[in-house]
Amino acid sequence: VPTRELPTPEPLKPGRIRRVPGLDGLRGIAVVAVVVYHFFGDLLPGGFLGVSLFFTLSGYLIGSLVLSEVESGGGLGLASFWARRVRRLVPALVLLVLGVVALSWFIDLPDSTRSELLGGVGYVANWVQIAGGESYAQLFESPSAATHLWSLAIEEQFYLVFPFLAWLVARSVPGGLRRAYVVGGTAVTVLGVLAASNADDRVVGYYATHIRAPEIAVGLVLAGLWPMSHLPGLGGVAKPTAGMPRGVADVVGAVAMVVTGVLWWTVDLSDDRIYSGGLVLVALVSAALLVGATAGGWVARLLAV
Repeated sequence: VPTRELPTPEPLKPGRIRRVPGLDGLRGIAVVAVVVYHFFGDLLPGGFLGVSLFFTLSGYLIGSLVLSEVESGGGLGLASFWARRVRRLVPALVLLVLGVVALSWFIDLPDSTRSELLGGVGYVANWVQIAGGESYAQLFESPSAATHLWSLAIEEQFYLVFPFLAWLVARSVPGGLRRAYVVGGTAVTVLGVLAASNADDRVVGYYATHIRAPEIAVGLVLAGLWPMSHLPGLGGVAKPTAGMPRGVADVVGAVAMVVTGVLWWTVDLSDDRIYSGGLVLVALVSAALLVGATAGGWVARLLAV
């Protein structure tokens, strides 16, 4: 019986990775979780953990993107990398800031709005929140139009620092970037857990860059072990990297999906474990979910819906 061969993916330009519908599905689910949490907190008290999923996903995507560019043989173009991040994020940020300023002409906004907006533009909004001393939970008592810029600030701090470090590694240790992801990401994770366990302030434990960095670092570790450029259907090898069969990857992803749902359903901001390293465990579950979303099996197809 004749069989139809799948079309060969077109070569990607350096610094590009293929779109994975399963990861788009994870983005959608994470957004819904956060929105439901803020509108109907009693229904999904752990919905705020959707932000943690975004952090791990960002570490994985950016790590895979940089790795793809380096492995293509052209090295890492720092200027072009940062220019792409600016084009992707700054226009929306400017629109948001202008919109909030316009809104302030019609309704009274909290006194902290000005500093929050300035912190957002400077990508230090999370540290502005720490300086203000208000926990994330207080957002429900005093709603703000700009508090949520804290997570964008952490992402942008990562986008600024990580590519430069990756560039240094790629220049000094050719072919060692994947190993650096695993070693460096693990080190950042361990140090972040130690910092979280010694933090006696929930505001710091939730907003501080060095405490939230492990969630991104776990994504980098995964990018070193499970790079997108090596996966089936994405221009990679015939079977998933690291020797994991697709069926096993599906089981890993399915279990992670269930655990994620349980966490979002049961955890809340009053849980002390969130502020003492528990977010790293959430990041590990998110990494397992990313494996299922990119392996090309039924979990990936389900998330792609």
